[in-house]
Amino acid sequence: MSNQEVLECDIYYCGEGNTFEKLSILRERGLDSIIKEGFKTGNKIYIGCSAGAAIAGVSVEEVKDFDKNNVGMTDFSGLGLFDGIIIPHYTKKELKRYISNSYGIKDKYKSILSVSNEKSLVMEVS
Repeated sequence: MSNQEVLECDIYYCGEGNTFEKLSILRERGLDSIIKEGFKTGNKIYIGCSAGAAIAGVSVEEVKDFDKNNVGMTDFSGLGLFDGIIIPHYTKKELKRYISNSYGIKDKYKSILSVSNEKSLVMEVS
């Protein structure tokens, strides 16, 4: 599939796996820019599961606490589809504990969201 064909898709899906590997592959293929452009200007839908959800935020830096950065990533910028980060697989209670144990994290991001395995998150971004 060409980048132009990807841009013409109505729905972008990014699944589970290693967050850093997924984001690295998107960048290598230029798909990160295409997804951002399509999402912000083309009224597209982005579906992210696990790593794909984490990638949707402004940063994946916090994911390094539970996902191995085996690609040596130093630029932790996510797709920035919304102004915050997603911590996948965490309940609200687990997220509160994570935030309280992570110095300064509350000041770094406008919003910090969690999505447990039994839940989904739907956002409309304008």
